[in-house]
Amino acid sequence: MTPSQHATRRGVVVRLIERMERIDVVPATLRRASDPFPTPLGTLDAIHLSTAILWANAFDERPVVATHDAELGTAGRAMGFTVVGI
Repeated sequence: MTPSQHATRRGVVVRLIERMERIDVVPATLRRASDPFPTPLGTLDAIHLSTAILWANAFDERPVVATHDAELGTAGRAMGFTVVGI
């Protein structure tokens, strides 16, 4: 990768990170994570997807789910989210 390509890609990553929001795990998230999902999920994936669900409900806006995990991507799509990364 050339220095110019590196700078361009780094700029893209920085802009993406600036648009991200950090959300604390709260009891409501854990309660939702313990509810059933349309496909099997591990604990951390259930917490991630529960966070997206609660965000969508609170702000009437569906966040994009970015993942490299096939199970999370499948469940996210089944729940109506746009999934990127896989």
